[in-house]
Amino acid sequence: MTSLFSGEFLCKLDAKGRLMLPARLKNKLPKEHTRTLMLQKSFDQCITIYPLVEFEKMIKRYENLDELDPEVREFERNFMRGIDEVEMDNNFRFLIPKKFQQALNLQKEVLVIGVRQRMEIWNPETFESKYEVKDEQQFKDLSKRILEKKNQEKKG
Repeated sequence: MTSLFSGEFLCKLDAKGRLMLPARLKNKLPKEHTRTLMLQKSFDQCITIYPLVEFEKMIKRYENLDELDPEVREFERNFMRGIDEVEMDNNFRFLIPKKFQQALNLQKEVLVIGVRQRMEIWNPETFESKYEVKDEQQFKDLSKRILEKKNQEKKG
């Protein structure tokens, strides 16, 4: 079964840099989940969180890459070095590695967003400056472009 995470949550990191997963997201974890989460430093200045089962599905897209290709090796090195495995405790808290906290300027307050099969952790100011929709028409236009592109892919 695929997870479906959604919503936006303003959360606090504790003094040790741990984040408690919001209840609504915790309740959407796959039934077969373990307490293992995979954290990835995203291309978008955030941390992407995958439950282990969803990470394993996502990583399958890369299993047929040609390891003899130097670009593939460079991609794999950079992609995989930005991933950390963390364990949630009984309160569904997990430690955000210091390297991620520092690289993304995560302070006491963070924004957690559910995005289909993954979750994202953001510095709230970074998210607002980059992605906050200030114009509804802009979002409508973006939605239309994405859906048209998807429909073209299905036809082609």
